[in-house]
Amino acid sequence: MLLAAVLDAVRMNTNVLVAANGGKPGDFRPTPRPGIPPETSSGPKRLSDEERRALDPRLRNEPQEA
Repeated sequence: MLLAAVLDAVRMNTNVLVAANGGKPGDFRPTPRPGIPPETSSGPKRLSDEERRALDPRLRNEPQEA
């Protein structure tokens, strides 16, 4: 974990120096830490209509939408 923190600090310092000298720094992505799952931007998985019907008995007799 300490090595990942040092690597992130060096990369951030490099981005700051590039920006200070008039360049366009790249996007900063933190180094993955061991044992910590990566964050996803997709969010939670949504249920399909069939899965919702299987879970909720009130929807089983509803007509299916096109």
